Amino acid sequence: MRFWLMSKVDRFFTRKYGEAFSAFWMKFKFKEHLWSISSRFS
Repeated sequence: MRFWLMSKVDRFFTRKYGEAFSAFWMKFKFKEHLWSISSRFS
């Protein structure tokens, strides 16, 4: 029972923070992409 609860909590945090981390990573890569474009035109 306890193991089941822990795995459920672990899965919840992985889903919650996994999405947050991927969103942060996408923003980071997007900024990097914009920076490379703007440095190319300057």
